[in-house]
Amino acid sequence: MEKKIAIKIHDESAHDYDQQVVKYNWFGHEILFGMCVDYIRPGDFLLDVGIGTGLGSKLFSKFGLKVFGIDGSQEMLRICQSKCMTEDLQVFDLHNSPLPYSDHFFNHAVSCGVFHFFNELDSIFKEISRVIRPHGIFAFTTMSGIQAEKKDIPACKHEN
Repeated sequence: MEKKIAIKIHDESAHDYDQQVVKYNWFGHEILFGMCVDYIRPGDFLLDVGIGTGLGSKLFSKFGLKVFGIDGSQEMLRICQSKCMTEDLQVFDLHNSPLPYSDHFFNHAVSCGVFHFFNELDSIFKEISRVIRPHGIFAFTTMSGIQAEKKDIPACKHEN
């Protein structure tokens, strides 16, 4: 999906996004937190890449992490800001480099429901690796091939 179109769609659906997640019984945010909880500590700095409305960081914030977020959608960030759970939010096109943070600034990074909008992940993964500290975690979700095909999003095919 062309990046400007994806941002426009997210801006237009921002006010309904949280309700859509509930409607579709999607628990990616909770699963992501559950995978990380044994490796994080209150006070850790967390970067949420594509934070959107903040659903992916809500549990991290409640656990006591200092949440920073970047996203291309201003409307999504406005909703996230209204939840008062972040240290800093920045409008940033995730297809660009470098990320607007110094080396090893964050303890950890997460990204929930974002990477299926990318054709190539090498550059964003390198940047995330640069901004998290050694031994930090980077947890993310991806869309399965079956779900992607249902939504007319190209899925990765693996051949043996």
